[in-house]
Amino acid sequence: MAASRDVVQRFYEDFNSRRVNKEEAARIFDPSLVSSDPTGTYNGIDAFLGYVQGYLTAAPDSKINLKNVVESGDWVFVEGEYNGTNTGPLASPQGTIPATGKRFVLPYVDVFEVRNGKIAIPAPATA
Repeated sequence: MAASRDVVQRFYEDFNSRRVNKEEAARIFDPSLVSSDPTGTYNGIDAFLGYVQGYLTAAPDSKINLKNVVESGDWVFVEGEYNGTNTGPLASPQGTIPATGKRFVLPYVDVFEVRNGKIAIPAPATA
């Protein structure tokens, strides 16, 4: 079984390579995953992929850059930067935010729980 850190790193590599699809997600996410951030809670792989796709639409050139990773058993804690150019609309609970055309760099912290070699709880970037 892969180390918890390796599973999380695989998700980041998939995001940065734009391999964010149901087939790839099934390899690294538990089907019952639950993810939450200030915009809401996302239950299951399809809901999480929809959440991620919103960020890819808003910033097609975006990348996740890890700065520090700490693994403790099944838990993985990541500090990093999410950066890109806001060239597309961003869906939000308050409505759609139009593209600004501006570059951004957002510091974040992610917390993941990995069970049986798959991510069960991804807590998306929190700026």
